[in-house]
Amino acid sequence: PAQSTPDEPAPGRPKACGAPGPLPPWRAITPIDQSEQGFMLWLRVEPDRAAQAQRIQAFFTAQGVGGIAPLYQILRTASDWQACGGEPFALPPQEDWPRAARTLAWIERRVKPAIGPVEIMSGYREPALNACAEGAAESAHLGFWALDMEPLNPTLTRPALMQTLCRTHKAYGQEADIGLGFYAGVRFHVDDKRYRHWGFDPVAAPASAATPAP
Repeated sequence: PAQSTPDEPAPGRPKACGAPGPLPPWRAITPIDQSEQGFMLWLRVEPDRAAQAQRIQAFFTAQGVGGIAPLYQILRTASDWQACGGEPFALPPQEDWPRAARTLAWIERRVKPAIGPVEIMSGYREPALNACAEGAAESAHLGFWALDMEPLNPTLTRPALMQTLCRTHKAYGQEADIGLGFYAGVRFHVDDKRYRHWGFDPVAAPASAATPAP
């Protein structure tokens, strides 16, 4: 008869006290991450997810921003999704799609020429996940205005990133109602909700014209 390994309960044997319960179906078959593979498997859990994702991609393509970033990156929720019991990806309401399209267009037109390619780490968040992830109560992520990202250039330092984007934001941000913010390291935030900035280091980025906002 088959024998179980030391860390695998034999068939029918109760789990040890404190052992985790069964995973939701999609988590049981895919790595718990926000990779492209994880996205493709996440889409299969509910029958309408793939069709909705295709509609979002078609909309971005029609707006001329379909190739700026992979859809799975744009639809990532928050880095803390797992600790918060949320989903790794989200399908925003259709009325919010144009906001992300405008943000993507500004990233392509102003951010990439300044610092090179980026990887989008976070987009739309539902209110419960946003609150758990300690997002602002009126976060631009709630309406799909905002995208958080990191530069792919491994030699780009935080001071250089801030100085470059600060100059770009000062020159071109107000005309497009662009918000710009910085997190720890080289992660930063762009949205088209309203013109403002936050998280600037006055030593690294002295030349900012906007009024700081949380």
